[in-house]
Amino acid sequence: MEKNFKKSAVNPFVKANSGGIILKGMNVGYSTEAPTYLVEFFNNGNSVDFTLNSGNAAQFEFIRFGVTDSSGNGASGLEAGGTTTLNITNVNKIANVTSPDASVEIVYKLLGQEQVLSYSVNIDAVFMIDGNDLNTADALNSNKRGAYIAIDTVTYDNTLGAEETTIDVVGAIGLVGYTLEGEVNSVTATAVVAADGTAQIVVAGLLAPGTYTVTVKVTNAGAEYGSFTTATLTV
Repeated sequence: MEKNFKKSAVNPFVKANSGGIILKGMNVGYSTEAPTYLVEFFNNGNSVDFTLNSGNAAQFEFIRFGVTDSSGNGASGLEAGGTTTLNITNVNKIANVTSPDASVEIVYKLLGQEQVLSYSVNIDAVFMIDGNDLNTADALNSNKRGAYIAIDTVTYDNTLGAEETTIDVVGAIGLVGYTLEGEVNSVTATAVVAADGTAQIVVAGLLAPGTYTVTVKVTNAGAEYGSFTTATLTV
């Protein structure tokens, strides 16, 4: 029997306990391609450059990008080619330990389609002040779901009798106080995310020469449970 499904927007980042339906193997009725940006902070976190790096601007009726803090202060701009600099002096630079300090937001509409779509990446005050940059494509990585987590470095120490792998996590400002579990070669260890969105997980164990998949995931029960990211370690 043939069934007709109404075309409606499906949020690919819907939480498992939200009551939303995740459709697999089905045309959701609209293109899911998104614009991505290189976002670079400077001037003590008071200025930010947005540069489209997905090369697909012609597919959108408009793309709006910006940075806002938890109180809604910030600035935004429209994609017009090249690099756009925004003045974000009014964005609060005082760390907030109960929620993300600010977020990078991308809002866009594909040509010929009705839906206005969006996504955001949480950031912390120190990240802005220190002049860091991010690629919003990381938030759309199909290997990641739920809360944003980034692995900065993975290093292996083969000192005899003290073999261990150190996983440095950054950008997890939306997970302050959460416990992250790191896994290397089926061995695990945990660490709690600090107020600046960082965590260091040290996994003990001797590794033979080869390539390993390093996994970091949230273990706390709730909406963020199971959020994860991966990296590759070659010994």
